[in-house]
Amino acid sequence: QAMNSYETGMVSNAVVPLRKNRLTQAKEYYTIFKNSFADSRHMADADKMAVAIDEELKNYSDKS
Repeated sequence: QAMNSYETGMVSNAVVPLRKNRLTQAKEYYTIFKNSFADSRHMADADKMAVAIDEELKNYSDKS
């Protein structure tokens, strides 16, 4: 899987993948949204996104 410039960062001349961190942060934001706005009309969409995030994070847990 190719990484674009939004998924990588330069640290000491080394390329560091940032996608896992961003997915983890997105999951945290989802939890905050769910706790704060459980009755939101957007909750169904947020739930679908959370499932997709969890699926993608599974790829990283095997490699980390």
